[in-house]
Amino acid sequence: MPTKSYYIDHEQKRVLSIHTTPKYRRSTLFLDGNELQAIEGKKSLKQGIEINLDRSNKLFVQLKNFFPEGRLVQLLLNGVPVKGSATDPDKRIIGHFILLLISGLLTLLSSIYIEFFTMWGSAAIPAMQITALVTGTIVIGVAFAFRSLHFYAILVGLFLVFANSLHAFILAFSSNDLALTILAIVKALIAVYVLTAIPLSRQKAAYRLKSPWLIEQGKKVGQLKDFKQGDHTNYIP
Repeated sequence: MPTKSYYIDHEQKRVLSIHTTPKYRRSTLFLDGNELQAIEGKKSLKQGIEINLDRSNKLFVQLKNFFPEGRLVQLLLNGVPVKGSATDPDKRIIGHFILLLISGLLTLLSSIYIEFFTMWGSAAIPAMQITALVTGTIVIGVAFAFRSLHFYAILVGLFLVFANSLHAFILAFSSNDLALTILAIVKALIAVYVLTAIPLSRQKAAYRLKSPWLIEQGKKVGQLKDFKQGDHTNYIP
């Protein structure tokens, strides 16, 4: 497997890398190009390894199963997923974003299909085509709402996605059309899948108050000054 690298500081100077061999026989961690630690075997990786980078920073590495993606290597820096790593909520939501875009585009294409291949194509008032265009556009907008991982935006988005799926089934049953039925089933499966965005949103909210970056001890506290007794002889507590 290729080596994957991630910046772990704001200035994008410190780089954490992980190289994993097939079937996780050996996983090697690097910090700024220097080998940090090698983890032998899948069993050790599944148990998890904690590494002290310095007195302020801890890295936790573990192979875990995540629904629905499957087995992923989790990299936690001070309890927060490393930015861009496999278990970063902003990274995991990309799959939901792409599927919702596909769902919206399929709805837009169904408008063309309805126009030329169904009994509504010759209707004086193209209500079915218009609703397909409107709902398809809404679902594409919902995809971008999901990308933000805002909890309430996701709740509203899920309502719209399931409403769009219901609309697709109404079209399919009304026309008794195989293509529209397949489309409705695909959209329903996507709607069920994107329910997993709710725990992702909760996870991101839990991490919001924590820094995802390397803690720099020099920036975290100031320098202690020497205490001079002579300067405080007249001080009365």
